[in-house]
Amino acid sequence: MDGRTFERERLANMNPFPGMNPYLEEANLWRTVHAALIYLIFETVNAQLPTGFRAAIDERITIVPPSQDFLPDVMVTRRLPPTQTSGSGQRSITVLDPRANTPRHGVVSQPLRVAERFVQIMTGDQWKEVVTVIEILSPTNKAQNSMGRRVYRTKQRRLLNSDANLLEIDLLRGGVHTVAAPHTLLQPYGAWDYLISTHRFWMPDQFEYWLSLLAEPLPEITVPLLPESDEPKIDLQSLLNRIYVQGRFEEAIDYNQPPPIPMSEEQSAWMDVLLREKGLRT
Repeated sequence: MDGRTFERERLANMNPFPGMNPYLEEANLWRTVHAALIYLIFETVNAQLPTGFRAAIDERITIVPPSQDFLPDVMVTRRLPPTQTSGSGQRSITVLDPRANTPRHGVVSQPLRVAERFVQIMTGDQWKEVVTVIEILSPTNKAQNSMGRRVYRTKQRRLLNSDANLLEIDLLRGGVHTVAAPHTLLQPYGAWDYLISTHRFWMPDQFEYWLSLLAEPLPEITVPLLPESDEPKIDLQSLLNRIYVQGRFEEAIDYNQPPPIPMSEEQSAWMDVLLREKGLRT
């Protein structure tokens, strides 16, 4: 066994799940997973790209109205006065509701600026031609009727009608179907928990897909470039296992608690046996 294989197996043994860890879908943990996965994909793809291509990390900004429901991607903190305490002596939180405003006194809220990062592969003179966009979906992208989803779907439609490829990675069981591959076309191939969709601009009517169940490893996927170009590969499971270890998530997760997104009875029973066998649940 060479050193690289040994290290891959060591990291795999740290993550108690064979594939995606459903506890990482909790909003506070997911922000770290999303950021780390973006960087590792950027690093992995750049190491394989042929001459004349380069990957870069970019971001889009979504302005979210104050009236919209709280976004699970966004952390909102409030500083409390040091003298504000509850009857038990513990500090309490008072949330000021703008709906209680009067004409002469109240609270106003400015829109939230939500930054979502993605990876672009570029070529051409001064790297101005976008060849491929790699998106990792966030809860805001999948929240029905949300501003984040509307912004994402607008960009998605623009890419589908352009001379650029779109690779979408959905590792979230919550929310509505959002990737470009139509849900109706995927349903005949069975159920899935996690989904990757690729649209190549020179095959506008086709979508390559990878479907994964909770109990299965995440797949190795390919990144489209141009027709007849060698396509870089991304081993999603290896990257996730690496993030799990480097993020010290084993210290942040209480496996005696249920995961953030509800499961079926069958999945819950399978997970309970798995976690007890690994000594992570009592």
